[in-house]
Amino acid sequence: MSAEVVLQAVRVLLESEGLDPAELPDLLRTAANGANATQGVTVAEFAPKFLEVLNRGTQRTYRTSLRFLCDGWSVPASEIDQVREVAAHFGADVPPARRLQRVERLPRVKVGFSRAEGPHLLVYAGCGDMPLRNLGATDLALAAKWAQVRAAVMQAQRDTRRRKAGREVMRYDGRGAKETFIAAVRSMLTHAAGDGIISRPRAEASRTLQKPQRLQPKRRMLTDEEVQASWDVTRLGGDDPRLDALLYRFHVGSGARREGALNLRLCDIDLRTSCLRLDEKGSKVRRQPVALSLVNDLRAFAEFRGATGPDDKVFRFKNGRTMTERRYDTWLRRVQCQLPWADAMGFDAHTLRHHAGSVIERIAGKAVAKRFLGHSSTADVTDSYTGASEAEVAAAVAIMTQEPHPLAPSIQPRPLRGL
Repeated sequence: MSAEVVLQAVRVLLESEGLDPAELPDLLRTAANGANATQGVTVAEFAPKFLEVLNRGTQRTYRTSLRFLCDGWSVPASEIDQVREVAAHFGADVPPARRLQRVERLPRVKVGFSRAEGPHLLVYAGCGDMPLRNLGATDLALAAKWAQVRAAVMQAQRDTRRRKAGREVMRYDGRGAKETFIAAVRSMLTHAAGDGIISRPRAEASRTLQKPQRLQPKRRMLTDEEVQASWDVTRLGGDDPRLDALLYRFHVGSGARREGALNLRLCDIDLRTSCLRLDEKGSKVRRQPVALSLVNDLRAFAEFRGATGPDDKVFRFKNGRTMTERRYDTWLRRVQCQLPWADAMGFDAHTLRHHAGSVIERIAGKAVAKRFLGHSSTADVTDSYTGASEAEVAAAVAIMTQEPHPLAPSIQPRPLRGL
């Protein structure tokens, strides 16, 4: 194709867009400057913007991993020998540690974490200053390896404290931290590719990272004795047993996640149908049939502690302030410290959710348990045909709690003492 034909085609295209051909040099210069600016975006500059588009739960999960990628990792000089010992187990060599003042480390990185004062030794430098377009598979693999080492070091320190307190030693190997790190990086690079900051092939570089194989989970269905023991510890101790006991009943009776309790409002309680509106993982909202005694007690508790408006949260401290996630730590630590089996299992709110789902499955089958737990039903086409209804969940809940439910009038269970 001759140059005259190309120029004529360009002229026709510009005129069709209402542009003067004389403006072409300026347009090309502006486009080049924009491309250069995009190519220069660093990991530390993009990470906070990426976090802003995520929901609160995902932000909390990914934030630590992205801070590690941006800021690197430094430890007090007194801990460097322990770091070398753990790193050797993973085949990682700690580089010659250089001193730094941690508060001066990458001050332009705004991922949202405070930094400890005092001199530290740098173990892993991080990639905060690196342009996203230069972040390769080797850089990510190295960062993932050190993220696992860091998690293993932190667990070793926790194990030391647990051993001194006479508690079960967990001995995790950082698999979960590495898996979370890889997931966070993959998601960030996918967003960066969508914004045109990096190419799709560059984003796919993170796919070469292999997530570690998950270990056999410790969670299981609780025995009747374990349910009673954990219930007794919950309701008979602590500085706010009424709040802890209601949390226990909420998770056992609804199978909800932590977010379901933290987000529960007065307007989410439907006394007429004995259902709760649960706002949980990934901002997914669902209706959950529960025992009538539970919805009544939830509303009475919230109003007693100062909730008045429809958007006021249900779970509150004695002073009327909204409960925070730290309450779970207080409650669950007490259960674990008093019950060795709970300590070995890592008893938490998800243990109660796991137990409740297992009970429902034994009563009404997998389809009803899937609906009760709010699991996705898109994995199998058949699920769209065989999915359980709300009435079936209500019937299973009536049998589990031994309380009549408005959505399952044909089920008339006997009253059950206890929970």
